[in-house]
Amino acid sequence: MGMGTLKYFFGGTYRMCARFVPAVVTFVPVAILIYLLLVQGMPAFYDKTHAMILEQLSPFWRTAIALMIVYLWGMLVRMFSKWCENKFFKDELHFPTTDFLMWSNRVFPVAYKKVLYVKVAKDAGFGLLTPEDELRDECEARSLIVAAVARMRDKTRGNKIVFWYNVTYGFVRNLTAGSVFSLVAALALLCLGRMEGTGSTLFALGLLLTLIYLLLIALAKPLCSFAGKLYARALINAY
Repeated sequence: MGMGTLKYFFGGTYRMCARFVPAVVTFVPVAILIYLLLVQGMPAFYDKTHAMILEQLSPFWRTAIALMIVYLWGMLVRMFSKWCENKFFKDELHFPTTDFLMWSNRVFPVAYKKVLYVKVAKDAGFGLLTPEDELRDECEARSLIVAAVARMRDKTRGNKIVFWYNVTYGFVRNLTAGSVFSLVAALALLCLGRMEGTGSTLFALGLLLTLIYLLLIALAKPLCSFAGKLYARALINAY
């Protein structure tokens, strides 16, 4: 099973790095939990299933099934991460790209934004609000910028620097969002380990995974905000 098969399931570089890798990382405690429940909780069912199904499949199909499971897990993680993103950035109205292009924001100089606004009006076919109009209707100003940013993405789609910053942001967003599900599985492992004793390997593993995913969840907002700002700067400068 080589890179060709992985690309068949997960597409290009973005999907591989920003979706597949976070899916694998966040699926670890879930896979361990499922294995323990099947092997230790239902050994007869596991042995029968393994003999009737898994042993009859070629290595290719075993790997393909595993990849399909990870793919479906990755889709779940992505949908949840997009939901979190929309809640956090309010449907892109407060995404860094939008904030940076507001007249009230001082990340980019006013003279720079004046030139940028002219270019946006030419490419997008509509103009962004003036500083005075922005003060009167901030919501409309942000909505227009969101629409303009979509055009900016199209114009910079082939830029490798923007692409890799986008990959980084997607990776962070999916990893931190998927950690919510992983934490539940890690806590279940911790409980199972506690039943075996605090000195057991399973307890130590459950504790370690719980701490890792708790840390990722705690850092979700600052990490996503930081990665989003890096991507926003790269996109605006490339445009």
